[in-house]
Amino acid sequence: MNENLENLILEHLKIIRADINKLLESQCAILSRLILIEGHLDLREH
Repeated sequence: MNENLENLILEHLKIIRADINKLLESQCAILSRLILIEGHLDLREH
């Protein structure tokens, strides 16, 4: 495979990985907030 093409593919893979990491971080933050909300709602029911 052409070295330029390989570099282009690797660069795109790096960007994709970075985007996936951002999504995972966002998902963890949302999950944490949801857990807090559920805990708060659970306390109100008792």
